[in-house]
Amino acid sequence: MKKGRCVGNRTSAAGGGGTRPGKGLDGNAPLREREDTSIIPPMDWAKHGSLAAAILYVIAVGAVLAGGAPEVPVAVMNSLEIRPLVMLARTVPPPAGEDGKRGEWQELSELVRTGMEQVAHRPLSTPRDRIRAAAAAVGIGARHLVAPLAGSVASSDPAAGVLVRWAFDPAYPASDADLAAIRGADLPPPLADMVVASLARDAGRQADAESARSAWERAAEDVRAQTSLQVVLFSMALLAGTILWFRMRRLQIEEAAFLRPRPTLESLLPVASVLVYFTAAFLTLGALGPDLIKGLDIPGGFAGAAVGIYLVNAAIGIGLVLTVGGARPGESALDLLGLRTLHAGDVVTGAAWGVAGWCMLVPAVLSASIMSATLLGISGNPFDNPVTLMMVLDPSPDTVALLLVAVTILAPIFEEMFFRGFLHGHLRRHFTPYGAAMISGFCFALAHLSLSNLLPLWALGFALGILYDRTRSLWAPMIAHALWNLGTAALLLAVFS
Repeated sequence: MKKGRCVGNRTSAAGGGGTRPGKGLDGNAPLREREDTSIIPPMDWAKHGSLAAAILYVIAVGAVLAGGAPEVPVAVMNSLEIRPLVMLARTVPPPAGEDGKRGEWQELSELVRTGMEQVAHRPLSTPRDRIRAAAAAVGIGARHLVAPLAGSVASSDPAAGVLVRWAFDPAYPASDADLAAIRGADLPPPLADMVVASLARDAGRQADAESARSAWERAAEDVRAQTSLQVVLFSMALLAGTILWFRMRRLQIEEAAFLRPRPTLESLLPVASVLVYFTAAFLTLGALGPDLIKGLDIPGGFAGAAVGIYLVNAAIGIGLVLTVGGARPGESALDLLGLRTLHAGDVVTGAAWGVAGWCMLVPAVLSASIMSATLLGISGNPFDNPVTLMMVLDPSPDTVALLLVAVTILAPIFEEMFFRGFLHGHLRRHFTPYGAAMISGFCFALAHLSLSNLLPLWALGFALGILYDRTRSLWAPMIAHALWNLGTAALLLAVFS
């Protein structure tokens, strides 16, 4: 690898903003003393009137949007509450004996039953949620929940009608047409087998009951095996990420001894200007965007509109960095956005560090989530982001594909250029790696406009900043960011769709 540019080479600062041991910011002249900033002159607001106006505008628009944020409909929230219970019910095996008990899985079955009893009489957003929940109720032996769940759609859906008739008649004589209706419903394995096994058993159709019971057991075992594999991989990532964090302490210890100029209002003005102007544009687009696109025939519907709005935001952010973000004469776009750290020869090493960085994100975000829930009493809500909400409410292939493009490609590219390449790189001229990562990570979290996820997002941004600082390349945080978003989207789709 060529000296001074490859991933992992520690001879130059992230984004061109750090110092080499014993060298100044230009990498040549020794830095012998700090700049005297004991008295920081006040900001000349008359000179920066447009920035002052933008700050006031952001405060006003932010207050209006915060007070009028649309709430998720109650029926949708109920569906999002019952879908994880249906997912858990799919892991429950058939009863081990005539008493209906499931041995070691009995406790999980009771947990699912208790949760479904709290939601069964509430409105749900889709008929599909009702039929799946009713099928899960059959599987866990909660016959009394079938009618409340599927009753409202029994007249329009053949499978729901079969379920309701069986619920009121324990000896219901299920016919071939009834079993075919269950098989033809949109029920993931082993929900259909749960229902067929129960209906066929009560109707005295032993061959059908045994066949469905065997399929139920195999499907439930497959779901449990997949879940166990995910838990093992998560545990391995948690361990590996924790070890990497301990090793990353050297980065802060080494850099803390270096002299660097203290930050002043003037030195941070380019960063502040970009952040304020971008926030103003972002809030304006968020407020006016829905009305502007209403009635337009946008390819892809909501998903296409979300991708389009994201591209507009990205263009505005990059444009602001290039126009008002320069702090030094002659800085190129490559320098300002950290793109000079991207080299084709570093892709493989960057990908390896990206996977390592993803492991670092696991303990960081998990710790922040626990802290947020225990100390602040704020539980994270993955559906604060309308993109993730739409992904699980409309899991059609076209919608999912478009939204995955937004969260796994567009978001990592733009957000890493903006928050790591530009913001973290600029802050590193005045702060240590941890200090710069704390500030850039906090800005990253604020940009997502999610109070419930503020601490986890802050931890995410902090970890990506440290990863960028360690590798001196945007490849690593871009890939780690993409993997994190992909994994989160896959988990949400598996549990909530």
